[in-house]
Amino acid sequence: MKKIYLNLLAILSVISLSAQLPLNNIFKYSEERIMAPSEGEPIKSSRKTKSTAGCGSLIYGFDFSNGIPAGWSNFGSSSGALFEYRGQSTTPDFTTGSRGAYTGTRGPIASTTASNGFMIFDSDFLDNNGTAGAFGTGAAPSPHRGFLTTSPLDFSNYSNVSMTIESYARTFYGQSWINFSYDGGATFSDSIQLHSDLDVNTESDNPTVYSFNIGQFVGGKNNVVVGFYYNGFPGNANGNGYYFWMFDDVAFIETPDHNMALSDWGWSQGNRLSVYGVTPLNEVQANKATLLVENKGLAATTNGLAEVETSNLSGVASIDSISLGAMISQTDSTIEQAIGFTPTDTGNYTVRMELSQDSADCDPIDNAEFYGYMVSETGGLYAADHELITGELSGYLGTNSFTGGEDGFMMLNMFEFDNPYEINTLWMNVSELTSEGAQARVVIFDTLGLATGLGASGGLTNQGNPVFTGQFYDFDGSEGDSGEVYLQVGTTLQPGAYFIGIECFTVGGIDTIRIAYEDVFGIHDPAASLIYLAAGTSPGLYTNPNGVYLMRLNQSNCSGVTFTINGNVDDSQELGTISGITVTGGKGPYQASWEGPNFFTSSSLNLSNINTQGVYTLTIYDKNGCSGSKDFDVRGVVGTEDQSFESTMEVYPNPSSGLFSLKFNQIKAGPYNVKVRNMLGQVVYNNTINLNVNGNNLLDLSTLTKGAYILNVSGESIELNENIIIK
Repeated sequence: MKKIYLNLLAILSVISLSAQLPLNNIFKYSEERIMAPSEGEPIKSSRKTKSTAGCGSLIYGFDFSNGIPAGWSNFGSSSGALFEYRGQSTTPDFTTGSRGAYTGTRGPIASTTASNGFMIFDSDFLDNNGTAGAFGTGAAPSPHRGFLTTSPLDFSNYSNVSMTIESYARTFYGQSWINFSYDGGATFSDSIQLHSDLDVNTESDNPTVYSFNIGQFVGGKNNVVVGFYYNGFPGNANGNGYYFWMFDDVAFIETPDHNMALSDWGWSQGNRLSVYGVTPLNEVQANKATLLVENKGLAATTNGLAEVETSNLSGVASIDSISLGAMISQTDSTIEQAIGFTPTDTGNYTVRMELSQDSADCDPIDNAEFYGYMVSETGGLYAADHELITGELSGYLGTNSFTGGEDGFMMLNMFEFDNPYEINTLWMNVSELTSEGAQARVVIFDTLGLATGLGASGGLTNQGNPVFTGQFYDFDGSEGDSGEVYLQVGTTLQPGAYFIGIECFTVGGIDTIRIAYEDVFGIHDPAASLIYLAAGTSPGLYTNPNGVYLMRLNQSNCSGVTFTINGNVDDSQELGTISGITVTGGKGPYQASWEGPNFFTSSSLNLSNINTQGVYTLTIYDKNGCSGSKDFDVRGVVGTEDQSFESTMEVYPNPSSGLFSLKFNQIKAGPYNVKVRNMLGQVVYNNTINLNVNGNNLLDLSTLTKGAYILNVSGESIELNENIIIK
């Protein structure tokens, strides 16, 4: 998902949050090189954009399962600047992303068929050979260019052609292009740039799925060569090349008649410059979606509709329908939710954004997106991140991530208040690499304390006189075990906008402080989070390209809060239950979240119709976002006494022309019911087949029409589901 941002300067020209906020033009991305060393701690989860490779009859497809296809050309300037194939038997193999010194743990690409191989132009590694500071010592020092071109492709029988590609990139100064030649590769006449929205030191979603109509380029032509071109030559003050471009699953298809797509979306909260995952009730403003809708089909849409639905535990709280009418083929439209929804109660809110039209969409998977946020009690928890909603974080950032990120280094999030706000503590999530001996203290700056530029020319002009400076917290090295640190604050802020975070001291870099960051939804404005370098070769103020830090205000509401959760398990029947759930502790009302075997989830307080053995975990959230958990062990459901708790199913290749291999883990061999439903919920395939445990089980669905389906396998008290695509 790309980011749709409201233009910051445009916002400031029409609104004023308070007299504190003359931000002018400070929030442009830095033009200084800031590079991060490898991050050694594990990341809890990785973000992956929901995607599909497209629909329509396949003309050519390349998943790089056997390396670079025969007849393709791979060359560079200099000669060593080549695209690299990563596969199952290469060294390194498909499990490795960039090997450069400054890309951290990024990669490999999370494409549909990454496990059988993908392509990478590893600009970072080509320049420094994986050694920090060893600029220009690699096989092809930057500036460099890489070219990978197909053999001639024949589109003479196709006038309407679309191209899809799954791509992942991080840029310092490097550009990724698709070029088209109509004379067998002698000259390249047309081009499309990928990842053009990336700023310096930022990366794309992993993967970003592109789909575009190239009929105007290649339709009816018989000697077409498609080029994949990485340009790492100078273009501005940033310098040359660096970081990487990975891609996989390239397909050329006949453009279908009906194919709408929710290609992008953004989110805003009234006149807030940031987007908050948890907002106190008295600070809530109208939440509004911005949608980018595309008609990728050949035919105009009929009665196109965009719907934004907000729900909580009480049911649907708001539905806003926006008519799209008849969108002409190959056009797009940016629409805003006509009526922003303003929550009036605490709790979790889920937003569904979905497109529809009269005609059946050939690829409905990309017609819907989901977003979630939380509202805490008045004066309660305030968080820029969404980890409490998604359970995901993106990685860690800290004093060892930047040259000059040692003593005096700051990590700051923006918080905005319409009312006085008492901050008791600042809670933050730290990594296991945070070491004993480091120190940090809370610092708060009002927005008048910012200079009018970023990079080496920018800074905090009132650094010597912030609104608040806390007492030092001494790390003892154990904080990473729980990931939680509470820094005492004890101050009240008046209405306005502030940057709140920590100032770090590491004895000249001997010690380390690393804080989790989150950019799961990818909706955070660059203004939401800043980095301040007090020393090094490029001291100054910079935007944080990684989203926002997991630093929350007033989390002291959870300090010392305990929950007692009780309930009864009845597993004496074929369908088990967990009932009579009672909760004490914290402040009600409570939100419930269940997780269990076979990806089981539920928001109901009590469970019925349990048909799988295993441990079911109930997590309770109170009004302030404080949480507690309890495990319930279900063991006696009829027919599952010897069933593994971790039955899984792998379906490949996916997408497929109709022939799928099913591989199972921890099931009993024997007869199972196999059902396939289309996206309308209709059963289009229903059969009983004998499955084996260790070998491949072939499933032939070639008689079904092309499109997206849900595969269901049930029997022996298990039920497994998988989304599949027939191309």
